[in-house]
Amino acid sequence: MQGFDEYATLARHLHQLQRTGERTTAQAAARRDNTDAAIDQLGQRLTMQQQRLVELAQSIGEPVPQLNAPLPPLTVAGHLGSPIRQGGEQEEVGGSAYPELPVGPDRVALTATPASSPAVPGPRLPTTGEDGPPVQPFSSPAAPVNPDAELDLAHRAAAAADEAAEQVEELAQQPALLPASSPFSRAIVVYVGFIAAGNLAQAVLALIAKTGAVDGFTLYAWTLAGLPAVTFFAAYFALGSWGRARIGISRPARYAKLGFALCFVVMAITSCFWTTLFGV
Repeated sequence: MQGFDEYATLARHLHQLQRTGERTTAQAAARRDNTDAAIDQLGQRLTMQQQRLVELAQSIGEPVPQLNAPLPPLTVAGHLGSPIRQGGEQEEVGGSAYPELPVGPDRVALTATPASSPAVPGPRLPTTGEDGPPVQPFSSPAAPVNPDAELDLAHRAAAAADEAAEQVEELAQQPALLPASSPFSRAIVVYVGFIAAGNLAQAVLALIAKTGAVDGFTLYAWTLAGLPAVTFFAAYFALGSWGRARIGISRPARYAKLGFALCFVVMAITSCFWTTLFGV
């Protein structure tokens, strides 16, 4: 009976080991399937990011980035040092993932009869050149890769790329000229700036007319019509060129009627001021 009890105990222990092995295998298979699904989702996300970058580059007029470089396959070291592919299959031991052992020098054949006075041989130095082939340094196998950690890093990098793309899109939707201002404020600033430049031209023209080099008709024709028209069209085209976003709104708000009124009314007033100041 004692032998039967030991046999029953061993049988139960073997059954528990079998169940544990089955659970471990099922958990490894589920983990492998989850890893494969996560890799597929990450690949789809990277493909969408590539399409988004290409569209963004085409929208802002930049060269399309070359993102077709092949990615290295993900290998995870499994049991007994055998690498595991993405599909979960283990490679054979003789695969290229294992480094070859260095080729040492040829061994000296031993004599059949023992020597009369045995001696302990010392360390043999590797021979190079004519004595034998060079000794190759031994390279240790690569450290195991944690797939969960690598996927987490990949997802973080993808999230950072999405944030960077959103920032680029936000910047591209803003015009180069006064990007933080509203369209109305931008138009007022541009028109006022060109009106100030036109005022300098009016002052110079009035100063020249004071010397008699320019007659009164030419002076008033330029200060009341010519310079206001030049100022208005210069500000209008400046808003169209630098007030346009690279993507998004195709035609910027330039407030042509408001700008026309500002240029001609304000510069008519300033023309009277400069002519009165210089006594023309």
